[in-house]
Amino acid sequence: MLYFAHKLFDKKEKVMSPLLFLPIRLRLKIKGHRILEWLVNLTLLELANCTLFTVLFKYIEDVPWMEAAFQVWQTVTTVGYGNRPAATVSGRWATMILGSMGIALLGTKITAWFDFYQDKKERRRLGLMKNPHKDGYVVFNFPGSSRFKNFVQEIRWNEPEVGICVVDSELEALPPEVALINSVHFVKGSLLDEKTYEQAGVLNNKIMHVFPHNPAYPLSDAVTESIATLLLQRVSDTARVICYIMQPEHESLFKGLRVVLIRSHFDILAGVQESQGPFSALAFDNLCHNTRGP
Repeated sequence: MLYFAHKLFDKKEKVMSPLLFLPIRLRLKIKGHRILEWLVNLTLLELANCTLFTVLFKYIEDVPWMEAAFQVWQTVTTVGYGNRPAATVSGRWATMILGSMGIALLGTKITAWFDFYQDKKERRRLGLMKNPHKDGYVVFNFPGSSRFKNFVQEIRWNEPEVGICVVDSELEALPPEVALINSVHFVKGSLLDEKTYEQAGVLNNKIMHVFPHNPAYPLSDAVTESIATLLLQRVSDTARVICYIMQPEHESLFKGLRVVLIRSHFDILAGVQESQGPFSALAFDNLCHNTRGP
């Protein structure tokens, strides 16, 4: 039966899939996720199986619909209260067939749920899923594991549950020590691609941090300016964009842009402070570069 089900859901086979009975929007969301398709198809097959045997019990055993549905449920779940076992030969055959199919489907479905959960974790780690967090932080260009972990730790000192999403075009996957942190998401994609910003959910989040694309290359500030310009076209009016620049003389690149500039050699605490206290980065900068008076 499971072999037939696998063939039924295999796209290479010329057989109608149960997914065709779902609304087209739901189908489009599921399409392309192989494990999710398998899980949904198993669920639909189980539902169709229970419906069929409910009808069979109703007419073979000549019982009310509720009694027929209850008989199917206790057989499929192997609970078997036995308050009204099948009385006819046909009903007993149906019970045996349903019980065998139910056990097989239940075991396969549990395995499919486990595979789906593992696949979801892997897709998140590889940056293949849309950012699920709202009213959180989006970090462009991964600043390195140590720096990022410090950033998350300091941000969550005041906002314990806030979601944080990393957007990077060169990072292949979240480092293991970062992937283990709760509510940290990753989106992999070109920063010149509109879809990347949609996947990152910039419209639904409150603060964007743009780190240098390549800290070893001074002209990375030009790339940072390009990202900031693209971001400002896509974020809400209340969202804030914080850019880390490498050369103070490049500040003119950002003239007219609604961004806050922080020198990238400062500790990550400068960015955290600016996130939680607007305009404090300027005071922090002046304090660190004060060479006059006491």
